[in-house]
Amino acid sequence: MPLRSVALYKGKYIGIETIYTVHNGLQINDPERLKEVRGYSQRNELFCPCGCETNYILVAGDKNVREQHFREKAGTRKRACTFVEEGETSINSRIVLKVWLAEKLKADDLQERVPISAVEESARRVEFTFLSKDKKLGIRYWNTRANIIDDKLDVIHTNLSGIRAVYIVDQSNGSTGGQYQEILMRLQERQGYCLLLGIDGCEYSKAQLSAVVYERDADGCWQELRVASAYLKDVDIEGNELLFQKKPINDLVSREKNRFDLEQKAIIDRRHAEEEQRKEQFRIWQAEQDRKEAERRYRLAEEREKSIREAAERAEHERIAKEESARRLAESEAKRKSEQENKWSFFNQNLGENILQQEEQVKDPDGELWFLCCFCKKTLGKRDLFIDILGPYGTNRGKCKACGMHFLRPMDYKKR
Repeated sequence: MPLRSVALYKGKYIGIETIYTVHNGLQINDPERLKEVRGYSQRNELFCPCGCETNYILVAGDKNVREQHFREKAGTRKRACTFVEEGETSINSRIVLKVWLAEKLKADDLQERVPISAVEESARRVEFTFLSKDKKLGIRYWNTRANIIDDKLDVIHTNLSGIRAVYIVDQSNGSTGGQYQEILMRLQERQGYCLLLGIDGCEYSKAQLSAVVYERDADGCWQELRVASAYLKDVDIEGNELLFQKKPINDLVSREKNRFDLEQKAIIDRRHAEEEQRKEQFRIWQAEQDRKEAERRYRLAEEREKSIREAAERAEHERIAKEESARRLAESEAKRKSEQENKWSFFNQNLGENILQQEEQVKDPDGELWFLCCFCKKTLGKRDLFIDILGPYGTNRGKCKACGMHFLRPMDYKKR
């Protein structure tokens, strides 16, 4: 026979968690509630919630709290059963939450699986997991965040009639990986934080409750901030407020947010200071590069100016050298001409006397031989103006071309 965790009694749901309570910190069956529900079972007043009209029998005892369940009564099913059973985690979570509320809330009217219509007139199929009208506290638990739907939350949030709604989800739905926790943020927007329940089977003493908030860090990533964490048995309820270590959860949330904001602001300020420092270092580096570039350009300009100046100096030196060379050449040429003129003057002055002597040849300053024509008595230079030279008979005598028609023997030169 299938084992079930919830039965229907006169149109109301009775979860197996209803028979659990706590006494002196020990998780036990609630004898009065157990007796009451067992009476429903014995009178065949418990049915399958799907509407197949199958009778349920309560199976509960004192051997092991894990053995509590409902099962079908053989031979009572009238039609096909369509009931979908909850998962084990969801069932056990309801059990530990029921025991926690029984210990901390101490409400005589604590009910489980209460439809919203029991609080306000509404046709929506939304329920409180647990509800105490006297204590004005309602608990809504989800095992998976996929079941957290905005419109259902809106129904709860707008139909409370002064009842404080506390939203709790299984801890497996927590963490962010830097991503936006869209679904859990729906809970945070409504109650200011998220409550994550962690269980170890259905043992109340081992269950833990954590309060977290989701905030964006300096990098724009979403972080899960653990505001508080404690064993569920150590989380108190005062009025309809939760207390972690005797401190209101809202105070802890504000403190953690302030701490995180200051931490992120310090990170942003540090990064800003580092960025400013990098900019300053870059500015200094750029200024140094500009200085070096200016020095390089200045050196290049100096080198160009020096090169131009040296080229101008060389050109000036060359010009001066050329002028000096030309001057010296002119002076030398003038001197040579003067000397030449002097030589010619001296030569011309002494030509008549020198041409008559026959001991040495008469040469002008240009090295040309001069002779005296024995016939016409002309004194002529230029070797080619003479057709005959006396030679050993007259060193400086000869016969010019004009007198070449005359023929004389060598002795005639001597006689003449």
